[in-house]
Amino acid sequence: MRKPIQRFQTHLPVLEALPKWRPVSTVVELGGGVASTALFRDPAVYPDIRLVTWETDPQWASYLEKAADERCQVRRTPWMSDAVLELEEGLGGDLLFVDCDPEGARNLALRRLADKYSVVVLHDAEREDYRLAQLMYRNRVVYDALTPHTAILSNTVDLTGLAALLRTAPLAYRVAA
Repeated sequence: MRKPIQRFQTHLPVLEALPKWRPVSTVVELGGGVASTALFRDPAVYPDIRLVTWETDPQWASYLEKAADERCQVRRTPWMSDAVLELEEGLGGDLLFVDCDPEGARNLALRRLADKYSVVVLHDAEREDYRLAQLMYRNRVVYDALTPHTAILSNTVDLTGLAALLRTAPLAYRVAA
């Protein structure tokens, strides 16, 4: 039986497949989510993780902070573009998950942080402005079994193994009506 998910959760199969494909120890999440943040915090899926979730909505940040632990930190920012600029100065990491508001910050993150993270995952990848920003990455896979689509991007990692894993894995989700 496939689990029902909402349209805003169609990236879950990709996020579940990533740690099966390669180790993930550092994750930066631009825009916390009910499902994505909880999945990153699940030690059965991401056992050895350091998660930093950036959030612009104060109420949502408060909600996310209630479940934070020593592996997971919530950073508040009034503007997601400020978070992108701060991250540009940092060291980078294994995974950048981009699913934030305002949507213009997604393009900024894709352009400015392309070489900071081994893998970048972008939700709502079928949007024209996001498709154009994806072209700057050498390696690209779009998971389109569910809509909205999710792009997996990298300038340093060959994504062939992940693409094969996503093609052969049984679809465990269905978008709820």
